[in-house]
Amino acid sequence: MMLFSACCIAGCERSRAGSQRPQVQTAAPQRASAPAEPQTKTNIRNADLNAYVKAHVGDLNPDLADLQTDCGDGQPPVSSIAPPEFGDLDGDGEEEAAIVGFSCLSGTGGADFFGVLKLLPDSKIAVLPIEELPKTFKGRNPQGGLRGHLQLRIKGLRLLEVFPIYNGGEPNCCPEGGQRQFMYRWNGHKFVLDDVVDVPPENSGT
Repeated sequence: MMLFSACCIAGCERSRAGSQRPQVQTAAPQRASAPAEPQTKTNIRNADLNAYVKAHVGDLNPDLADLQTDCGDGQPPVSSIAPPEFGDLDGDGEEEAAIVGFSCLSGTGGADFFGVLKLLPDSKIAVLPIEELPKTFKGRNPQGGLRGHLQLRIKGLRLLEVFPIYNGGEPNCCPEGGQRQFMYRWNGHKFVLDDVVDVPPENSGT
């Protein structure tokens, strides 16, 4: 009887031990990471273009590099800046800004500085170079009949310099010869003259 009881007790202990569930170790729940905040994409429309132009007008027109001295005391070097035109001129998917402005030295010829501004990836602003207007283009003087009064426009991937055309005797305020458009394209390094087009006045009937 004693031997039976001992075997029974030992068997029961082995049975109890075999029926125990294995301990499952569970990892502590991880806290979900907060979603990354979207980064605000830089845009030249949000840049302070007026402040840049006033500080770098000499980059737009080297002849105006000493405006602070030339204008005299109490006279702001930059008188006004026209509202910019925006458009993607170099084909990289980002807009550039076409700027035209007036310094303290500008006279009856209108704006005396202009250029195209580009916002770089580091949020700095750069002036994109524009080649000088040639003395002749397709066999003619491209500046004949012009007296200044430049406007900048953007049409597709083209930068347009637009001037009124004077037939000869009109007063400076009232040109009668239509418009001359100088069309520039970006060649990867600078804006180069692509074409010159004369647009007749609206009342010419042509």
